[in-house]
Amino acid sequence: MSHPFPTVRVRFVNESWYTVTPMTRWPLLIALVFLAGCESMEESAKKTFSHDNTCPLGRVETRVRKDLKLSMFQGNMTPPADVAADPGRLKMWQDQQAKNSSEDDDNWTITEARGCDKHVFYKCKLPQGGNGDPRYLCMSQSNVPKTISGWPDATAPK
Repeated sequence: MSHPFPTVRVRFVNESWYTVTPMTRWPLLIALVFLAGCESMEESAKKTFSHDNTCPLGRVETRVRKDLKLSMFQGNMTPPADVAADPGRLKMWQDQQAKNSSEDDDNWTITEARGCDKHVFYKCKLPQGGNGDPRYLCMSQSNVPKTISGWPDATAPK
């Protein structure tokens, strides 16, 4: 008995082979459909920048900044006066700040965008809600320390 979907061998670019059988075709097709709908972090930042700054997509450049962490944009936070006055509470507050900073650095990636005479840093991550949206969530960062520099050249797209 022949199957409507015969066994097929697929050769990948890296020279490896994968055998697609009637049993493996559905997971493979689902994975391909899912991946086809995914949007890169840079593409999400580009669309966010374009929308926020009324700048055509073709005039926007983006790049992921692996050298930057979200905690670099958050600056030094000061505890409330009543917490600062109590050594036990101050230690607890400092520990919480360190933990939150570490989690933020692990969960968010900094992306840089420029175009139409504007320059913005975004924090981006995949949303955690299971809403099926494959786009990254990108939010602009207004507190950019002077120690962080953007593109080295001044030839930003107009």
